[in-house]
Amino acid sequence: LGRLAPRGAWRAMAAKTAAPRAPPVPAPPPAPVKELSANELEALLEELLAGYRSPSFQQDLAALRKACSEARVNPLMRMAPVAMKVQAPILERYGLPPSAQGVDLMKHAVERRVAEGHERLAGLANAARAELGIAAMPDRTASAECVLAAKVDETNAR
Repeated sequence: LGRLAPRGAWRAMAAKTAAPRAPPVPAPPPAPVKELSANELEALLEELLAGYRSPSFQQDLAALRKACSEARVNPLMRMAPVAMKVQAPILERYGLPPSAQGVDLMKHAVERRVAEGHERLAGLANAARAELGIAAMPDRTASAECVLAAKVDETNAR
């Protein structure tokens, strides 16, 4: 029988004979994202609403809800590809990526403008969310006491 190499010797030998690794290639910097004004966001949301209310989208949404109901799955878990059919071309027109990243950027821009006091945006965003069956944005005018009291009531109702 042959002699066994000491523990870890194989690793040391492999490290000596391995080809040197090339340094990692740095990722390209992200493309700059256009900052949308409140007026641009209003127009974007109005276009989304029109798309969400179109008969073809409503048929797709109804089919999705039916399939999810039969599979006992929350429709929100499978809605992204259906909604993206409407969202992608609109996001692209406004300089946002036609992807989930673009949707996130749009949502953050809307939330920021709503926090700045653009109430019409909040109404449009909530209308769009309602078309998709998503809960409305939180009420930003409520005091901390009201929000906490609502949380207590919600917990007590369980």
